[in-house]
Amino acid sequence: MDEDVSHDYIILQLSEPEHDDTVQRVFQYQVDQHREHVLRVGICREEEHGDDLVGKDEHYNLFGCSNSQVQRHCYVMRRGSLQANEEHLLKVLPNLRELERKKGAPKRVKYAGLMFSGLATAATLPSDVQVSEIATYRNGTFDFTDGVGLISCKLARVVQNQLGLRECPSVFQIRYCGTVTRLDESKKEFICKGVLLVDPDQEDVHAIQMRASMLKTETSVTACEVLGGKLGVIGHSQPSPGRLGQQLLCLLSGTVEDVTLDALQEQHLSLLRNSWHDPVAMAWFAALDPKPAAWRHVRRLLLHEHAQASRPSSLSAAARELTAYKACVASLERHYPQTKKVQIPLAASRTLFGTVWPEQLHHTLGEQQCVVLLEHGPLRPGEVIVSRSPSYHPGDVRVLEVLELPTEHPALRLRNCILFSTQGARPEADKMGGGDLDGDNYLVIWHPELLKYAGALASIQPASYEVSSPTDRDEGPKKAADWIYYAAMTDNAMLGEVESAFYKLAKQFGVQSPEVARLNTLFASLVDRNPTSVERFGELKRRAAAPGRADAQSPCVWELMALKQEIFGVEYVRTRQNPPGPDDFSKFQHALERLADEPGGLATLLSESMKATSCNRRGLQRSRVS
Repeated sequence: MDEDVSHDYIILQLSEPEHDDTVQRVFQYQVDQHREHVLRVGICREEEHGDDLVGKDEHYNLFGCSNSQVQRHCYVMRRGSLQANEEHLLKVLPNLRELERKKGAPKRVKYAGLMFSGLATAATLPSDVQVSEIATYRNGTFDFTDGVGLISCKLARVVQNQLGLRECPSVFQIRYCGTVTRLDESKKEFICKGVLLVDPDQEDVHAIQMRASMLKTETSVTACEVLGGKLGVIGHSQPSPGRLGQQLLCLLSGTVEDVTLDALQEQHLSLLRNSWHDPVAMAWFAALDPKPAAWRHVRRLLLHEHAQASRPSSLSAAARELTAYKACVASLERHYPQTKKVQIPLAASRTLFGTVWPEQLHHTLGEQQCVVLLEHGPLRPGEVIVSRSPSYHPGDVRVLEVLELPTEHPALRLRNCILFSTQGARPEADKMGGGDLDGDNYLVIWHPELLKYAGALASIQPASYEVSSPTDRDEGPKKAADWIYYAAMTDNAMLGEVESAFYKLAKQFGVQSPEVARLNTLFASLVDRNPTSVERFGELKRRAAAPGRADAQSPCVWELMALKQEIFGVEYVRTRQNPPGPDDFSKFQHALERLADEPGGLATLLSESMKATSCNRRGLQRSRVS
């Protein structure tokens, strides 16, 4: 149990006891009960000054937790009674009890959790900032603009400067507590959540424009007086090469041939294996690295010092090159697989904030069309494979058409985001695991080997993700603080159980089987531990554990790939126990000299190598980037 003390508040982390998996279920009930007891009765501590106790015991009780904190058993405790904390919170969120009565404890924790979200910074807004509501784009029950607002270019630069960024992001993930001017010109105090897309044309005003879906819950004037001058920034758009993870591999395995998936992994592992001594392999990983320093080191080694393919003539030059070489090798470590699950970096992919801009694109983008904006410009027209995580249905993997916009279109000034269409019967985000646009990231792939299967992938229909009402909750006597029980019992364990069951069901029955579809249907309610869903989930797990098809007994493609990654890891650690030395650098130099003798020279050869993988760095060609 760890505490982080700050005046009247404590961040309390309740750690899980370590025990063998075979006795996990024996202890789990006791652990859950202990956690609930701590949250109900609170904790005591004595104030300290240096090594001396200077005060009487101070009692701290549960105040709240963000959605991510509750998954980690992390809670904000406040000095005072549980009742006093509740009254204090109701001053900020006056409708909290009514919300819990209508929608249940999970929604109460979720909305109250907006007050406890972790922030990268709380940007100070100019005194003349205008915060208003803008129109929502709907089709039936679906909100195509769910979670997406706009921020003026002028205000975005203010936030950029306070974040200390060299370039202005195009998307900010935010929290805001303040007064909003509604569409009917009335003013109301709200806590807001979502993302803000930069409007490049608004250069003369400090403005934020929210959609109705971003106005999460009403708050008090008092809260707005304290927090209204701040914009909480959780994250922002930036270059982020994508990775082909094990979950997506499993979803693709029903359509993409095993040999294709295996070849993608083998290419990655081969490059990583040779990266100490192969200049092209080292440059490939540097091009994937979002940190500019990695590419600077490689550029110094490959494109500047070796323009004449000659060895350094002075000791100081040799020392500088060796230092640059070691820095390049050190940067390779982050590309080594860090988990037992398969992870394959794909140069021809990006992880991007999903967003929409109907004011500019509603009549331009048709259904299943999009605009993909990378760090140096838009992706050229063609098909892309788009997905989000978590996803447990093959239909969550979408195939979209990238549209080319006119040269002067304002959207072309944006970077590092995907703009979806607001046309059609249903938003594309919702077709991907019931996603939305209030901060979700989407993996966008244009790798030619995977696009060969675009037609087959597009033929798979997406699942339905209709939101059900919380009528399945226990109807027994309610506890005095039902939300405390929920906060105590909710964690990441259920997510792990679902993930494990997904792989077992996919192996036993196939990833496109009704069994996997049923698990996907249960997923959202399992996170909230819906009793009926938990019971049905238990039935699915028993089916997954039962003896099945003969071919299900042999390893499937993602299991074989995980085994290959594990074997590679043992080999990699054994051969890379010591840091690179002069011999390694000498091998690298010889390889570089051989490359320089190839027709076209070193720079051209490297450029063609990077072009083949569609990497995206200055000084390198990119096959589908304008």
